[in-house]
Amino acid sequence: MVERSANSLAYAMGWLYATAVFAFAAYVWTRCKAKRWSLDDYFYTTAFIFAIAHAIIIAFCIVHSSGRPSHHIHRSDSIQMQLLLYLLSLGFARISCALFVSAAAQASPLVWPARTAAALSGSWSIASVLCLTLHDGKPWDGILGESFYLRWVGIEATGILIELALFILSISRIWFLAMPKLRRTCLMAAFSTRLLLIPIIAARLVHLHSSSHRSSPTSVTPSILTEAALALSIVTGCATTPRSLLAAIPPPPPPTHHVFNRPLTIYTYDRYRRIRKSNRRTSAWTRKFGAGVVRPESTPDLAWLPYQGFSEMSEATAYPPRVHISSMSREAPLMTPMEEELWRMTIQKTTEVSVEHRRRSHLHNLGRQRHSSLHQHCEQLPKLESA
Repeated sequence: MVERSANSLAYAMGWLYATAVFAFAAYVWTRCKAKRWSLDDYFYTTAFIFAIAHAIIIAFCIVHSSGRPSHHIHRSDSIQMQLLLYLLSLGFARISCALFVSAAAQASPLVWPARTAAALSGSWSIASVLCLTLHDGKPWDGILGESFYLRWVGIEATGILIELALFILSISRIWFLAMPKLRRTCLMAAFSTRLLLIPIIAARLVHLHSSSHRSSPTSVTPSILTEAALALSIVTGCATTPRSLLAAIPPPPPPTHHVFNRPLTIYTYDRYRRIRKSNRRTSAWTRKFGAGVVRPESTPDLAWLPYQGFSEMSEATAYPPRVHISSMSREAPLMTPMEEELWRMTIQKTTEVSVEHRRRSHLHNLGRQRHSSLHQHCEQLPKLESA
């Protein structure tokens, strides 16, 4: 009888964990292909690792005649570890679901309720482990005590409440996604599979109560229901992998690094100056002479003179253009003083300058006018010299 019970538990574990491994592989492949691996994926991976460790310990218990009363099992500490791993795996799977809803909600009002559910799931895991291990002042010896069933009722009842809260948050987030109704209904049905954990956990508590009176807390039926609840929590975690769901949820914004009170250095100033200079489009005249417009107000008797530059008081000596003298004519006779006086011309004038800012369209017209006036003055100079 004991051997038949152990074989049935082994077969059930084989089917359940094969499905869980396949679901986890599909989850990892979908997330890696979509290049979206976030914090909830790490918690889901940790829950899967705890579930595999739980299965390994159960296999060890099967080898040592699982199904018998606890005092007939040679290594009862393995029973304690597999129950603790069961609680940790369920807790981390719930944290993963809550963090996924929080990441999908982003700026919606569901962010803080989802984070609160994640914190409650973590607190539930820690409190459940302490509730099972610390009893009557004997750590690690209270799991198989007389009141273990009442403690399991409290643990599983609070876990069911957390499952209901996660279901409500998930459905609320999917309901407001921008997608067709049929696809939205399919996603809601996928997330609703987490509700199957509630009847499984309730059936486990019923059979655990009947087995506690027979002094056989390691009977096969509660163990199979335990493995079913654990495998189902891993499989339902794949509800977040459909491409339509990932496509409807916008990716999180990239982190922005704000630097406050940063000293202004030459590098940063030059960098900002080059960026601003590249974005600015100016004309050739503005790049050469600047944005200011200079309008000289000269006296009428000196109106024929060319423009003398940006100065209030200027004294300059105007010379004719230098004539290139080749090496063949370096011995030419010098000019007489009379000829030098004709060639040299000294100009002294006082000019008042006012600076005005105009639009860029006026700069081109002003430049053309000055260029034409300068050309006319240059044409009048030979006539004056000949006169």
